[in-house]
Amino acid sequence: TSRRLQILAKRTILTLLVLLMIALASRLYSAWTSRIWDGQGRITIAVNSQNPKIYSFEPVSQKVTILELPHSLEINASHGLGNWYVGSLYELGLQKKMEGELLRMSLQKSLGIPIDAYVAPPGDVFFQDNPKAKITFLLQTLLPNSNKTNLSLIDQLNLLIKTTGSRVTTKEINP
Repeated sequence: TSRRLQILAKRTILTLLVLLMIALASRLYSAWTSRIWDGQGRITIAVNSQNPKIYSFEPVSQKVTILELPHSLEINASHGLGNWYVGSLYELGLQKKMEGELLRMSLQKSLGIPIDAYVAPPGDVFFQDNPKAKITFLLQTLLPNSNKTNLSLIDQLNLLIKTTGSRVTTKEINP
């Protein structure tokens, strides 16, 4: 019976490993097919914070442009929701069950620039030259639903890798 228990334990472990590999392959396939960015062209991302920011990354020139918006900047929210302070749009999006999509769409509509994605804090880590923060974010990326964004796992990994060593220019809008 001791031999049978050992065989059963090995089969159980092997079965669990196979199921884990299938789940990982499924997650990677889903991330690949739902990616927003091909890694080649410009990507522009709205990042929620007290003063929301728009990050635009151009991989060819390795340049990041940051547009910082004051919390009290009033813009017209998409979906006919009227005028709101830009700093409160993410929370409004949560109330409307739109996550950061409301922030992204409202900024795109009001500023007239295409915005591909949204990220909640600490999403600006993509654009920081801080290896420890990037590794922490990378580990969080591997956990389901840990980072609030519409970027796929592949998009997030691509950004973490490609933005390393990029040049940053910041511009602020004063109301």
